[in-house]
Amino acid sequence: MKLYEIDKAIENILEYNVNEVSGEINAEALNELDSLIITKSNKILDIGCYIKSLQVQIAAHKAEETLQRKKRHTLKNKKKWLIQYLSQSIGRSESYTDARCQIKWSNKGTEKFILDVPIEHLPDEWIQSTPKISIMKKELKISKMKYDWYGHLEETPITLKIK
Repeated sequence: MKLYEIDKAIENILEYNVNEVSGEINAEALNELDSLIITKSNKILDIGCYIKSLQVQIAAHKAEETLQRKKRHTLKNKKKWLIQYLSQSIGRSESYTDARCQIKWSNKGTEKFILDVPIEHLPDEWIQSTPKISIMKKELKISKMKYDWYGHLEETPITLKIK
């Protein structure tokens, strides 16, 4: 029986099995009432134990997530350190290939032009949706003297690729 069914049965016993004159409950109904109260008590305790079990499971999952996050952080740091270690040990022209993995340097680093002047002061040939770094490198020296403003190239270093 569900809790609401037990409550409904208790109400029915109290409503229909009480002597109106004396206010007493007959013995048969009293035994049934006692068994329903015990059943209700057991149901409530069972649900409480289940809730407690869920709380323990939630705490265990939370602790596991924390542990996994720490482990992931440790593994990322270890990977970063090992890549730096290999970068110092492998020459720029070297590459190593095996059935298990392939270690080589990336083809080239990337360059990004950082301009230290508002766009309104740029020459028209510099304003493009995709400016060419090679043109900017040549004109950078000229523009420093001609326009008296500066820009610079930011290069990201070539990196070690491990597949």
